[in-house]
Amino acid sequence: MTLTCPRCESPFQAEHRNQKFCCASCYHLSRKNKTSVRKEHLVEYHVWREMRQRCLNQRNKNWPYYGGRGIQIHSAWNSFELFFKNIGPRPSSLHTLERKNNSGDYEPGNVCWATREVQANNRRSTIRITHDGVTMTRAEWARKLGIPYFTLRSRMDNYGWSFAQAITMQRWKRIRK
Repeated sequence: MTLTCPRCESPFQAEHRNQKFCCASCYHLSRKNKTSVRKEHLVEYHVWREMRQRCLNQRNKNWPYYGGRGIQIHSAWNSFELFFKNIGPRPSSLHTLERKNNSGDYEPGNVCWATREVQANNRRSTIRITHDGVTMTRAEWARKLGIPYFTLRSRMDNYGWSFAQAITMQRWKRIRK
């Protein structure tokens, strides 16, 4: 079977079906480049490895929430180098891997780097509220209106107030005796 070496791009005759390189030096050079990419982008490599563990390893504690739900990884992303080429370097230490569509797979277009705050608004359990034609999460509304989140949540969940009541009612004043 005639193949093309991915390192030097020269054609060669494969001796067995798993042979990918024309010679040992091309194989070792390709391994050296992969290792250097992993060392240079160690944090991204760990993120990639953990993503794979969540989706593929049934013994991983988070597998029921990822692989157990049918979340899969794009086949090209079995290679860290291709994953890194698509996703790019992490912008800051505050960013982690995020799937834009929580029910979607880890694939190009559905994965990006995001802060914890952005990710918290993209959970399956997040409550979204539409008010005056604008839909935001309860936390986003609280930030926008300057109301402490726990005050807004307490008014709605504990006291059963509507959203409109919860954002318009003034703070109760305590009368001291």
